[in-house]
Amino acid sequence: MSRCELKIEFYRPERVFRTGGPVQGWVSVRVDRNIPCRGLSLLARWVVHGRGNPSQRNYHTETLFQGQWLAGEQYEYSFEFQPPCQPLSWHGCHVNVDHVVSVRADIPWTVENRCEEKFFWLPGTQPTASSPASPSSHSPHSAASDAGGLANQIRTGIAALRLGSVDWRTPDSAVPGELLKTQLSIGPGRRADLRGIELTLSAFEVAIRGSGKTRKTARHKLFCQRYPVPHEKFARPGGADPVAGYSLEFPQTDAWSLDLPDNQVAWWLTLRIRTAWWPDWIQSRRIVVSPFVSLGVN
Repeated sequence: MSRCELKIEFYRPERVFRTGGPVQGWVSVRVDRNIPCRGLSLLARWVVHGRGNPSQRNYHTETLFQGQWLAGEQYEYSFEFQPPCQPLSWHGCHVNVDHVVSVRADIPWTVENRCEEKFFWLPGTQPTASSPASPSSHSPHSAASDAGGLANQIRTGIAALRLGSVDWRTPDSAVPGELLKTQLSIGPGRRADLRGIELTLSAFEVAIRGSGKTRKTARHKLFCQRYPVPHEKFARPGGADPVAGYSLEFPQTDAWSLDLPDNQVAWWLTLRIRTAWWPDWIQSRRIVVSPFVSLGVN
């Protein structure tokens, strides 16, 4: 039986490639006898695995060669492709994202000839308009904008009876190292009862394994930091509704947002308004964290 040796090599020995540039390499082939090849195919894909249900998606395929291979000769076939800007490589506690290149030689009367190698896909320059789109792009508020479910909505509704109208505007996305700006207005309720305002930025890995009755969810906290907000302006009774803007520097991170049905890396910004002798007003909103573009306040 014929033997075919396949090997994938990258032009960067460390296998690190960045957005804005292609992934380049070559496939080397050696056979021990003269054999025909019906197709040497290459496939690139991202794979999400860990404690949740695995998922994957192909984003590049091509045929590198069709024809005759001669015994004792070594052949090399170069490849180049552009992965989508997201998802980027990530290795966490419950969720992992890998990018994989695999090749397969279709040779008659031989065992299956396959080879695959991983590479790291990391942020670089801003993707161009012609770059492939993210395969897992969802609305930044695809999850409920108010975390905590019905109980939290009821509590927040009760708090609004005392505070009056609360208008909180946040950005849809954030870039690490840049300022995250929010706007808040309260009134004209009983603002004199204010006891404090606090913003909390948090991030979680969420992995879902199984389905139906066997469904299990694993969560891991990646980040949590509280930011006290000056509230004296809102504590003045009466008058027009005050409006205040607040900015916080988004921390440096490589935990980019991931939104798949069974695997997520999710960032949340939570506003808590404390009042005397009354339930707190609490609302959480999901933020898409990307190394590229931040959006304005909505």
